[in-house]
Amino acid sequence: MGGIAPSGGSAGAPRTLDFVGDNLAQLVFALDLPDGVQPTSAGISLTYDVNDPTAPAFIETSLVHADAEAVMGVLPPPQAGRNYHVFAMANAAKEKTRTLQVFARGLQKRPTPLLNIVPRLCSMGTVDKTRTTYTLRVVLPGRGPINPLISNETLAALEARSATIGPCR
Repeated sequence: MGGIAPSGGSAGAPRTLDFVGDNLAQLVFALDLPDGVQPTSAGISLTYDVNDPTAPAFIETSLVHADAEAVMGVLPPPQAGRNYHVFAMANAAKEKTRTLQVFARGLQKRPTPLLNIVPRLCSMGTVDKTRTTYTLRVVLPGRGPINPLISNETLAALEARSATIGPCR
């Protein structure tokens, strides 16, 4: 994974997101897409699970559009020909995430949670899916730069692990 260059007063080297210790409910997701590719109305699906037989039920949710202000002071401006599409968890998903994280923090042995994120994308015209990439950056307000969760993955790789990227409607 690549890093995020600090900007707008953020200091320090990017760090890896801690799926147990960091407050995942407060995350803001910035989907870095090229012109001609955009999220579908389904947006981004997120699954969070604590791998323990006594854990509360896992979370499976679609992220909702969020205010871009939360990422502007932390992330570098998108490169020319690219845009950020900003998302966050809905309130119900935030509460379930907090419950799972409290459970995970209380275990004697630190668990290795699963965080699975699948952007649902469409294209506005012809796109070379083997050369066109996207990145999913995250911001935890007040916590400094964090490494991207997905960095420069091709659209072809995304299609191979999820759904077809069709034309935008």
